[in-house]
Amino acid sequence: MIRIENLTVGYASGNNTRTVAAGLNASLHSGEMTCLIGANGVGKSTLLRTLSGFQSPLAGDIYIDGKRMNSHTPSQLSRMISVVLTDRPDTGNLTVEELVALGRSPYTGFWGTLKDTDREIVRESLKQTGIEHLASRMIGSLSDGERQKMMIAKALAQQTGVIYLDEPTAFLDYPSKVEIMQMLRNMATGTDRIIFMSTHDIELTLQIADRIWLMTQEGTLHVGTPRELSDNGSLSAFISRAGIRFDTDTMSIRVK
Repeated sequence: MIRIENLTVGYASGNNTRTVAAGLNASLHSGEMTCLIGANGVGKSTLLRTLSGFQSPLAGDIYIDGKRMNSHTPSQLSRMISVVLTDRPDTGNLTVEELVALGRSPYTGFWGTLKDTDREIVRESLKQTGIEHLASRMIGSLSDGERQKMMIAKALAQQTGVIYLDEPTAFLDYPSKVEIMQMLRNMATGTDRIIFMSTHDIELTLQIADRIWLMTQEGTLHVGTPRELSDNGSLSAFISRAGIRFDTDTMSIRVK
């Protein structure tokens, strides 16, 4: 389990501190896919970077299995948490299999030499994401959907109990969005992982996510199942505005 207590996220530079969100309390559980939603600019990426260890919290604590995150070394964290970013990797002339194999770097040492067990894990990761037939393809020839599956396969090859994803369905067509979301949820429930992703695909989130973290413009965090956040009015407050209505009975978005 991952738990945040009174977490404050933002940016500190010299004597200047900019707080994005403060007093955040929530938990992520194994076997669940949790989606982080909120308007542009509320701090979703900042929170995700802080949970990933890419930047330090301004205050509060992050616990991983009961221990403070900062008590773990970077090497230890690389075997606990993997991250899939939206940015396209600058990969040069690599094949899909070669990039996915980079997920084994926490285990292969300085020289990055793959053993037979490492190669088998890479092959299994390609199979789990349904792209084993792309193993020898050059990365530059992939579609956006294929590239996203490749990056998820790399995270799987890292064999972590936690996978964070920053808008993994961005730039994908609707069928590909559904496929990626369903695949991630199956990974959570099927392998008892924590899957935590930021997304703007609200309607898919309502249908597929086990739990939602909703960040507001005020920097607060509402946490619950889609039904719980529908019943307590959090989703209506976030979605409904002129010409748009959130139907709490069907948990769907209506455009007038």
